[in-house]
Amino acid sequence: MKLKQSSSNRVRIIVKKQRSMPLSPGTTTADVISTESHLRQSRLILEYQELCDHYNAAVMQNQTRTFGINRDVAIEIRNNVHNVERERVTLPKSISVRSSGYVKKLT
Repeated sequence: MKLKQSSSNRVRIIVKKQRSMPLSPGTTTADVISTESHLRQSRLILEYQELCDHYNAAVMQNQTRTFGINRDVAIEIRNNVHNVERERVTLPKSISVRSSGYVKKLT
């Protein structure tokens, strides 16, 4: 079994097809364990690659949604800026405040 890294960060697994290994006097337990270990390792690598693909798809989807939301917000802000009604607010010339604590002395 060989692992090769391609330019797209995808791992390719090359497994040499082996003869079926029946338990016979010529087959050792170490060979069977080694083959099982290689198969398990291959499955783990494939599972890891699937997780990476799923993660990358989720990141791309989030970026697409974020870009769409940002674009919608920018359009809304631009529309609101152009539609602002310029209403003048008039304020009184003076304001009188009465206080019960202030007593005017007459002299």
